Amino acid sequence: MPSQQQQVIPHPSQEGSSNNNNNNNTIITRAAALARWPHSADQISVTGLKTTAPAGRDLWGRKKPQPLEVSVTVAVARPFDTAAQADAVDASTVHYGLLSKSVLGNIAAAAQAQTQAQAQGQERETWLSTIAVAHAASKAILANAPLANLAAAEVKVRYPKASTQGEGAGAVFTLFYNREEQEQEQGRLAALSQVLYLENVRIPTLIGVNPNERLKKQLVVASLWIDKLAAGAADCYVEVEDLLVSTIESTTFETLEALAETVSRRLFADFISRESPGSGLFLRLEKPSAVPFADAPAIQVYRTQ
Repeated sequence: MPSQQQQVIPHPSQEGSSNNNNNNNTIITRAAALARWPHSADQISVTGLKTTAPAGRDLWGRKKPQPLEVSVTVAVARPFDTAAQADAVDASTVHYGLLSKSVLGNIAAAAQAQTQAQAQGQERETWLSTIAVAHAASKAILANAPLANLAAAEVKVRYPKASTQGEGAGAVFTLFYNREEQEQEQGRLAALSQVLYLENVRIPTLIGVNPNERLKKQLVVASLWIDKLAAGAADCYVEVEDLLVSTIESTTFETLEALAETVSRRLFADFISRESPGSGLFLRLEKPSAVPFADAPAIQVYRTQ
């Protein structure tokens, strides 16, 4: 069986080690992950596991305890027919109750380990990065999923109160595993997508081509995803939101297309090129007030360096 660091999202302490899988050879784009995901496979998921942990950064960028949500999805290579036929949880599927307890237990254990390490002078602070949270969740997946039948998994880390004007922020990690016959190759991490995201950030700005739209500001709802994310940038969502908000609220464009280009250039210049070079940016902009009989017209763009 491969070592655990070959199977899970690499822990921050493994960054730079010779065995670390978190390198440019395995990191793929969000689009590649969506295309590679086995959409027709049988899947088991647990959504919105809630806890409070000293993880990520809060609304003001501080390393403080805050609400945390973790969602996990496991895709298996072969259908869980035997579980269905026996009407029992067997090795073809995942016990989602045990998976849920394991995810939350691993996060709590990681936080406790940090506290103990600080008390012994081994760590400067009792804090978990988003990567460390995802690492704990991916360990829980491996402990509860049938390794020989494991095709892919997704871990979404969400901080519901870490966004000033949005509905949440965090990171999504998608893991793809080798499908080899040899037991020692089963469960080996073949590719990894890691994406920082902001959800539905509501920003007032002057936008629109119609005369009435030039009279006062209206809300633009922005969501973004930064893919091929450098591990050290996974906790920078507060900085990204500040850039997003300050850019949009100061503009007076007529079109969402022009606004999207300006926002993209600003994010690359002031964040991506410095903190996560090589990343790409998905940006979605909506105008909820623009069309009375629709939820919102929107555009979405993808830009690279």
